[in-house]
Amino acid sequence: MRFDEIEVTVQGRTAKWFMERGYNIPTHKVQLWANVKGKRVKNGVATRVERGTKITVKIEDLPPASNETIYRICTWCDEEFKTRYSAYLKKKESDRCTACAKKGIKGDGSHGYWVKKLITRNPDARCDISGEKDKRFLILHHLLSRSTGGKNTPNNYVVLSANYHMAFHAWNGGTNIPCTPERYYKFKDSWAKTG
Repeated sequence: MRFDEIEVTVQGRTAKWFMERGYNIPTHKVQLWANVKGKRVKNGVATRVERGTKITVKIEDLPPASNETIYRICTWCDEEFKTRYSAYLKKKESDRCTACAKKGIKGDGSHGYWVKKLITRNPDARCDISGEKDKRFLILHHLLSRSTGGKNTPNNYVVLSANYHMAFHAWNGGTNIPCTPERYYKFKDSWAKTG
């Protein structure tokens, strides 16, 4: 399924909107008639869109009030969900499913929420390097530091034991040096080679 395009039925009021954005919409000419003093007379020609005409458009080209159903991937749980385009815009283009949005996650998420979800309540939680399972010693580490645009999302976290977390930051130059996924995986590979 494509998440960046959608097939829509074009109506008279949306035809102009899509034409202004460069979409080619098939039209035809119709004769207009008027009643003048009881007689039917020609009253010009109009261009119309055939009823039921469908075109494929980019989602961002939909009119803001569009109630078309769009499909997204939740940035929190990585599940597919559907929403109305107008509702999606009202939520400031939020890519969270209803279930994740109801959890009260504000902004880009609560670190504490993800600690509970990925460590405390996760029976399979273990250190990414050592395999340590004792939850008392497990920590969530941001692959990309928040100071450089990293978010509190599952795909930006890695579970580490406290010792490996401290060792990584020491290897990286200190806790005030921004982290990157590349640096973390380089560190992980160096431990795998010496381990």
